[in-house]
Amino acid sequence: DSGWQLCVSRPPSPPMPPPAPPAPPLTPSPPSPPPPPPLPPAAPGLKPMNSMADVQRELDIQRVHGLPLRLELPRTLYKLEGQELLLQGNNLTLVGSGPSGATIDAQNLSRVIGVVGSGHLRLLHIHLRNGFVALVCLPVMPSTPFLCFQ
Repeated sequence: DSGWQLCVSRPPSPPMPPPAPPAPPLTPSPPSPPPPPPLPPAAPGLKPMNSMADVQRELDIQRVHGLPLRLELPRTLYKLEGQELLLQGNNLTLVGSGPSGATIDAQNLSRVIGVVGSGHLRLLHIHLRNGFVALVCLPVMPSTPFLCFQ
């Protein structure tokens, strides 16, 4: 043992940063919109529909088995989005059950209802609006060049 001791100096530690100021209290986030209300219970013998696509799907199924179809439209407004409601040999009853019935709106993009072949359609408390029908003209006789109808 030589009696020598080796000392190494360390650099001084950096000063501690000042403590962060307290966080402000969280503001409550705005409430999310409530989910749409559930459909009210259907009247006996009626099946409630959320959209016209649901109605068309039921019509397609009904064509297979041929039984009469009774559907309830509990909402106020049903938009067709450019697709007419197509009946092909169906037996359909639509019932609007809202306070003022239900409205089927074609938005001036299509007919409201198209019928192919025979069938039966009954509308109760249903309003039809903004149906678009193109003018059709057919030649008839030389003295009357065209007969036009909608």
